[in-house]
Amino acid sequence: MEDKAKRNIKRAAHDPNGVIVYDNFNFKNRIRELAGGRQDQFVNLTTACLIACPELNGPLKQASLDRTQRFTREMVVQYLLPRRATVDKASKWLMEHALLKVFAKQDEKPPKMPVVKRVAYKTSPILQLGAIFEDEGTIAGVFNLHEELWKRRLKFEEYDERLTLVYGDLKTTSFIRRIQQLQLEASELWERKEWMVPIPAFFHVELNYIEMLFRMIWDTGDRGISSATISADVQFFQRGKHITKKDVKYHQVLPLLMHGYTARLLALVMQPLVDRDMLPGELNVDTVQQAMEDIDRDLLRQFLTSVWETVFSFQGWTGRYEGLDGDVDVEFRSHCRLMQCVEILLIFHEAVRHGDYGLIKDIIPILPLLFWGGKSSNYGPEMLYFAWLLHPNVSHDETVRNAILKGGLVRCTTAGSMYKAIDITLEHINATYALDIKNNKNSTHDIRATFSRLALNGNYLATIRRSVERVFGCHGKGTHTAGDPTTDIISYACKLYKDGMPKRATVPGTSANVYDAPDIYERGQKVLLAKLSDFNDVIPYPKDAADQRLIPGGIDLAGGTEENEIDWGDEGERLFDVNEDDLWKASLDDLGMDL
Repeated sequence: MEDKAKRNIKRAAHDPNGVIVYDNFNFKNRIRELAGGRQDQFVNLTTACLIACPELNGPLKQASLDRTQRFTREMVVQYLLPRRATVDKASKWLMEHALLKVFAKQDEKPPKMPVVKRVAYKTSPILQLGAIFEDEGTIAGVFNLHEELWKRRLKFEEYDERLTLVYGDLKTTSFIRRIQQLQLEASELWERKEWMVPIPAFFHVELNYIEMLFRMIWDTGDRGISSATISADVQFFQRGKHITKKDVKYHQVLPLLMHGYTARLLALVMQPLVDRDMLPGELNVDTVQQAMEDIDRDLLRQFLTSVWETVFSFQGWTGRYEGLDGDVDVEFRSHCRLMQCVEILLIFHEAVRHGDYGLIKDIIPILPLLFWGGKSSNYGPEMLYFAWLLHPNVSHDETVRNAILKGGLVRCTTAGSMYKAIDITLEHINATYALDIKNNKNSTHDIRATFSRLALNGNYLATIRRSVERVFGCHGKGTHTAGDPTTDIISYACKLYKDGMPKRATVPGTSANVYDAPDIYERGQKVLLAKLSDFNDVIPYPKDAADQRLIPGGIDLAGGTEENEIDWGDEGERLFDVNEDDLWKASLDDLGMDL
């Protein structure tokens, strides 16, 4: 069975619709020696998958990419700064979806998410490529990894014209880019790696966005307490045991942010309900739930439209409303900024689940500003690279731009038959390896058995398991069983309403002790424009490779490094070094730009 799997891999390697994803898998391995007794060894290896995307429309060509295109300031103004109308439509849908997910009537169909451009394939064939005992965390290890994966296992030979999409986290993509820059003048096509395009995978984008939110809006930064922070949500929902500022677990944090978003939205809707006497009696969980279930859906949409214009518009972000003079209500503005930041995450998450690559394409240009403004010196340039890669000046062919996004989506067979990110697919596969090591490892079933047998035979074993379950098992939804958060969401909304949170849009005022959420959009614009030259020194290829224009890692014959050259001493840490102080040095006026 193992030999058959290896033959299938070599046949599938030349599928024009195939993409590659790989990631490191590091663990402590305890072995027993006759002389030394039990010893612990730290094992570094890499797991990989070959995944077919039926709508990739391959083979993709290298000629469709212009990697010499620099990211100009004109591209920043016209491409990164404007917010797309599709994102606004998704924002309005998300509001109604969040409330009806909690208060839907019996047999009431939820609102359908607006469609931009979606994939429609029903399956995503996956071949596990086994473990590669090379450390992806070093440049030398990545060189050996590529040799083992493409030359020996896949027997891949199409290096002259074809373009291969490779997905992964920041370490994966940054190391590939560094190798490409180091090998610009290599004589062999294989060595130049121009046939390979590193692409940031969606799950790690979500995860790092969450970490950015926790870094920027976790608390007030002092002893003060504000309900416009994530820590306030953690405290009210009593989830501090599993969620802290430095311990961000994706499966714990994403529901928290969803529930906090819904509670604030409900508090804002409660205000017009009270004004119209549609919430009689005492304000509690039962009365609010009954009122939300009885409200006419057209009237609810009117309320949500008013809320969107107040909270999710540019006026909500700045706190300055047309026709409303006086000081800015800082506390209410902080709630607006928190909800707008969380909204981007939730829309991105739903776009991945629905396979809407068109909506993802419209969200990607927003992310560089948010990551830069959120002091993310790793994923700020990473998302700028992603946006650069999707720009028509770089990817001339729309088929390639769409393929880059489609290839990052994998069709699930469970959880409502939706889609998921390609890198979380590999994370789930790695979890099966971890369970096998934990439960079955012994003196005969060692790690070699796990990664040479289980990894290669995973598809066959899944088919056998599915057949057995079909005969002897019972049907299950495939979704996670979670507690009903309705009571907690309504209780939090009632607290926010009683604290005066929704009223502050029409009653401006200031206080010396209120929490002011950072304006990460403005910060992001300043830092992005200031660091644009660094990006252009590292990412785009030189027009003529022979001029050796600031090749990262290149040797300076005069000794030392140039003033604007990137120092790659700490390999894999980040694309280029940014200190927190740099975030405040430049302004748009200093840069001579009027945005």
